[in-house]
Amino acid sequence: MPSLPRFVLVLSLILGVPALASAADDKTPDPTSSEPAPAPGAKKKRMLEKGMEADTVELLYGKPAEIKPMETPDATTKAEQWIYRRKVSEKTIQTADTQSTIPTFGRADAGGVSIVDVPIVTYRLKHLTTYQVTALLMVNGRLEVAKQWQEVDSAYVN
Repeated sequence: MPSLPRFVLVLSLILGVPALASAADDKTPDPTSSEPAPAPGAKKKRMLEKGMEADTVELLYGKPAEIKPMETPDATTKAEQWIYRRKVSEKTIQTADTQSTIPTFGRADAGGVSIVDVPIVTYRLKHLTTYQVTALLMVNGRLEVAKQWQEVDSAYVN
């Protein structure tokens, strides 16, 4: 049984990213798991583990999209934040942009015909892209902490 709490493992499955593990990979299948057992000889993608070497992380998950150097109180300590971005979804939605009025013929309260202002809504298309962002804190070439969140980029379509 993995040493991580079950909710962390389930959350990592829902998000589609490996969970941060503190122990070595467990070779025994979990009888309560809803996932099928891996086929014999199939490669299992390793989870991120605290203390994992930078070369191993890069080999397993590729080069980060961005590397940000960080200040440390000790000059001998080298800290970096590695940022990975994975596109989760893309969609275009219709949004209300502005409201204006136009004059048109209408009925007056007294029963006659008069000109009234009618509100008109103008719509624009908006393109939304959702990314899963993973940030890894690498200290002296080793993984210390991992954090994940989602970001949404939006832009109006011309």
